[in-house]
Amino acid sequence: MTRGHERDLRVSLREVTLEDSERIWRWRNDAETRRGSFDEREIPFDEHREWFEATIQRRDRRMYVALAGGAEAGVVRLDFEESRAIVSINIAPEWRGKGIGKAALGALAERAFAELGLGQLVARVKADNLGSRKAFEHAGFQVVRGGDPVMLTLAINAPRADGRAHRGQVVEGPLPGPPMKGTESPQVEVGSSAGLVLERVPCNLCGSDESRVMYRKPDTRYWISPHVFDAVRCRRCGLGFVNPRPTRTSIRIFYPDSFYERRDVVSEGRRYDLQAQFLDGYPRGRVLDIGCAGGAFLKVLQERGWQTFGMDLVESKNEYGIPIRYGELRELGYPSENFDVVTAWAVFEHLHDPRAYFLEVGRILKPGGHFVCLVTNLNSIWSRLAYAEDIPRHLYFYSPRTLRRYAALTGLRVERIDYSGRIFSPDSTDVFRVWLLRRLGFGWGEIYRSSDRLPIAARLLARGGRLLGVVLMRRQIESLLRIGGIMVAVMEKPG
Repeated sequence: MTRGHERDLRVSLREVTLEDSERIWRWRNDAETRRGSFDEREIPFDEHREWFEATIQRRDRRMYVALAGGAEAGVVRLDFEESRAIVSINIAPEWRGKGIGKAALGALAERAFAELGLGQLVARVKADNLGSRKAFEHAGFQVVRGGDPVMLTLAINAPRADGRAHRGQVVEGPLPGPPMKGTESPQVEVGSSAGLVLERVPCNLCGSDESRVMYRKPDTRYWISPHVFDAVRCRRCGLGFVNPRPTRTSIRIFYPDSFYERRDVVSEGRRYDLQAQFLDGYPRGRVLDIGCAGGAFLKVLQERGWQTFGMDLVESKNEYGIPIRYGELRELGYPSENFDVVTAWAVFEHLHDPRAYFLEVGRILKPGGHFVCLVTNLNSIWSRLAYAEDIPRHLYFYSPRTLRRYAALTGLRVERIDYSGRIFSPDSTDVFRVWLLRRLGFGWGEIYRSSDRLPIAARLLARGGRLLGVVLMRRQIESLLRIGGIMVAVMEKPG
């Protein structure tokens, strides 16, 4: 085919059907295709057929056959990650070198941006697969990371291969992180326009690098970034955490001013009174509140006879005259065995290094002193089925088991864990609605921001799930079964 024919080449896409299974299997097992694949083995047909039949049923994946002059010339695939998708392509052996790859990727981009509402396409190509890399680059993809694999992206506002702009709504955001490998750099620049930098970390509790992904989720509270974060769980100790996660510097963009509102004595008086009740059984002495903001809770304790001190990472207006220090706890210079009680209310989920904080609490507590710590409960239905952790602000997710392990590391002993949810009571009634819609393949935006645009059948099912949650998810039942979304651990430093 001449270059003139390549310029005139018109490629259309149609969705795959079961009849395409054998054809795509043959293309997949072609020797050149396998050399360019991350999985180079020859796939048995039974294995391929099982995968293919499952693929065409998935809502988070779209696969199309590329047609050139009505003939099947290749296959392209989209694997959705919220507002972006991972792109895969395989050209039939007899159609290689004829411009099919560029044309098919162009048609796929038009469909992805104009019809599917995606904002970015991402491709990962083996470094030695020069043919695929060339096809992506000719289709307008830009290399954003070298090495192996090479990562290329195409954004909705990027020019097409023909110089025109892709149609659709502009969506900016960072790239998905690279595959998890022990040799990866600990920090990856993932979105200069968004100011987001991610880092990969081992388990903070046991140091293991082995984890499994529980689910993937963007910031569904403020929608500050479309980046989809991995919520993982350590295979060795069970600690939950975000990995890769925003660095200490870039996490700041996820804390708007509204996050710090309603922390004064008047608006949060009932909450502070409930928190203070956890200290009522102890002799009045010196108390440090970690994450104290402006000191409102400490003012309540002060009125009950406590000598109060506070610390926080972020400086706030101090209206109560409480001694407050700002910075990382271990850098603030508190003497050893200095406090009778240390408290932390919904703080340890947000820390980049909770282990360091547990160790420091153990050091500054007096023998016989107590640490009262409120965190979310990874074992709760709220966390596990409604995926309701406040990601990425919540960087760590604790269970009773991991809290006890942290306590043991720092010389503390867990006296009791309160599951009543009386201080904070997460809305578990949404569990079944969210879980059902996720199982059906709907995206986070559809679940939280565009639920009125769901198909009628999905809306009816969602309403039924919500009603089921209202009937079944009673706080008293959650507390009794220890599956409430919040737990308060009371730890003692042996005297």
